[in-house]
Amino acid sequence: MNAQVALKGRFRNCCAKESSRWAIAAVQIQPHNDGALAIATDGKLMAIEKADVVEGKLDEPVLVPSSIVPNTRGGGTIELNGRAEHKGKVAEYAEGAFPQWHDGILPDLNATVMNTAEPLYPTAICLDAELLFNLAKAIGRNIHDAGGTVVTLFLPKDGKRAIGVMGHEGGIGALMPVNPCLADRQPPESAFQRMREDYTALKADVEG
Repeated sequence: MNAQVALKGRFRNCCAKESSRWAIAAVQIQPHNDGALAIATDGKLMAIEKADVVEGKLDEPVLVPSSIVPNTRGGGTIELNGRAEHKGKVAEYAEGAFPQWHDGILPDLNATVMNTAEPLYPTAICLDAELLFNLAKAIGRNIHDAGGTVVTLFLPKDGKRAIGVMGHEGGIGALMPVNPCLADRQPPESAFQRMREDYTALKADVEG
């Protein structure tokens, strides 16, 4: 199999960092229609995005070690030819069984997206992730076995007022949502329905 796959985002940060968790210390790239899906998880978060096969054909899923995965803004192209290559770096495919993203073993996206209980959709707020990261580094702390910097978010129901942010040793902060954003251009129920439809289509393609 020879293929070049263009990733759009920085998936390396979503992979497991522990070498003992080698199956998820990698990004799974699998065929999807005429392109591909890129999936990464560390067991606590999960990222899924469509990717373009810009050359060749992707015949089967492969596990690309995180050390090879592009980690710059805008992503990058990985060459798959029995091993993974990116900008002069070469690595053998990781081995093992990558957990299925739609079976509830990973963070259970299905339980959120396909939930039919009231309310039918969560509060929709657009925020700048880099600003949240900076605020978390200022007032957040490592607690228990979380393995990272932890803060609590308090979301206003209207999605337009400042988001309250609380650290766990007395620090407090606030973060303004981004406007205009998707939640402002269409009702939250419409935006959430679009996410549900996208998820359902991806799941049907994989299971079908």
